[in-house]
Amino acid sequence: MKKQIAARYLWICTLLLGLGALSCEIMPDPDQDISDLLEQTLAEDNADLSIVHSCVEKHLEGDDHLRTAALRTKLWAVGQVIRVKFMDSLSSPLRLRIEKAAREWELYANVRLQFVRRGKAEIRIGLSPREGSWSYMGRDALYLDSLSKTMNFGWFTDRTPDYEIRRTTLHEFGHALGLIHEHQNPLQNIQWDVEKVYTYYAQSQGWSRQDVDQNLFRKYSSSQTQFCRYDPLSIMHYSVPKQLTLDGFEVRWNYLLSVEDKSFIGRMYPFKGPRLTTCP
Repeated sequence: MKKQIAARYLWICTLLLGLGALSCEIMPDPDQDISDLLEQTLAEDNADLSIVHSCVEKHLEGDDHLRTAALRTKLWAVGQVIRVKFMDSLSSPLRLRIEKAAREWELYANVRLQFVRRGKAEIRIGLSPREGSWSYMGRDALYLDSLSKTMNFGWFTDRTPDYEIRRTTLHEFGHALGLIHEHQNPLQNIQWDVEKVYTYYAQSQGWSRQDVDQNLFRKYSSSQTQFCRYDPLSIMHYSVPKQLTLDGFEVRWNYLLSVEDKSFIGRMYPFKGPRLTTCP
């Protein structure tokens, strides 16, 4: 059974690599039991840590509104130049791949990401493998000490495939521009199998129940969040294996900006006119 699963996963990986569509988490077999999924995840995790990691939001301590607000109070000024600096050493090719992926947001948002080698920077990126991948939300970066990181890529190396660099970079810079996790959109109604979710993330990510609550279950308040329709194709959405839902609903890992991602960020940072606060 295990060999069949491994063989099937290898075949899927090979196919998706050719399409440029493989993400950083295992795509579970549709008929696979949750216990088999966990065993497969952990087995693959031991072989390649980049496969199963999920990105998390970082929050300022004592900010009671962070869990309730795309986020209106966290957005940068329209047209702002945001300086970005790497705090840890990395190769020039890896630096350029991250920069290229991050700049994709500039095509749809009226902000400019200025990558600098020295001096002050609003976004400060680390590459600590012990911390996973995360980012503070929007302007929260301004409240941190100038020597503190505001973002981290925990599994990037020179061998990391381009599709994974792009997926994770787009996601984290989405947070840095003020975007929330899409699966915590006030309009989503995912029917989670709660205990299975706790088990899955405890064993595959080392997350506590509080971590799961904060990064998956807790929705943002509609009164303080700038949002439109729920978008399961968003780059800001976690994968949702159907083994973890009560009704078989699933979302595969998204690795590109969706149509709604592009439209929404354009309303938050318009190239013409004021920031839009209503949906079309």
